[in-house]
Amino acid sequence: MNPFLTILISCCVFIGYAPAGNAAEQKIGGEVGEAISIPSEVSPFIPSNSYPIYLKEGDLNGDKRPDYLMVLEDVIQKSEDENSDKDTVETPRPLIILARGEDGKLVKAKENDRVVYCRICGGVYGDPFESVRLTKNGFVVRMYGGSNLRWICEYEFAYSRRDKTWQLIRVLEQNFNVFEPDKIESVIYKPPKDFGKIDLADFDPDNFLYKDTQKKGQ
Repeated sequence: MNPFLTILISCCVFIGYAPAGNAAEQKIGGEVGEAISIPSEVSPFIPSNSYPIYLKEGDLNGDKRPDYLMVLEDVIQKSEDENSDKDTVETPRPLIILARGEDGKLVKAKENDRVVYCRICGGVYGDPFESVRLTKNGFVVRMYGGSNLRWICEYEFAYSRRDKTWQLIRVLEQNFNVFEPDKIESVIYKPPKDFGKIDLADFDPDNFLYKDTQKKGQ
């Protein structure tokens, strides 16, 4: 998470989940928080200890074939301590792209478990995962959280035909005080000025700017 996002407490937003069934009967949940039905062709890509909190169908690479973008979360087993709180555990949330090949079958094309923050990484606001918006040959992931000081982060990726992968093309960071909502501090980072070529699989919100990667290499 970015340096100015310092508040890490939380509560959780319930995400609906429906088990897999006949693909012809499925309705894909497109918004965070909606109940999600899983097409049979997607089910094999979901580990038994995980469930989807987001699933959307769309052409993500410009080949005019329908792909899928999904975000998974681990099923947290009940602790032996009945007084323990499952929402104190920082579990990763993998974002996965399932691309459709020329044979019509899906393959896992890309995965990143850092771009979507954990359920307790939103401060007292709660779960920071706000939305995913599909764009032409890409998508935008949006996070929102904080307490009195609220923050917003957007990460936009687009498919590169030359490199045959999804790359970071824009980062938006905003923050404001809830008592002064009109006074918004905003900064936008874009390549090549602020960062180089970053593959979706390699993206880390804490280390994507030139200054961050330079520090990491020292």
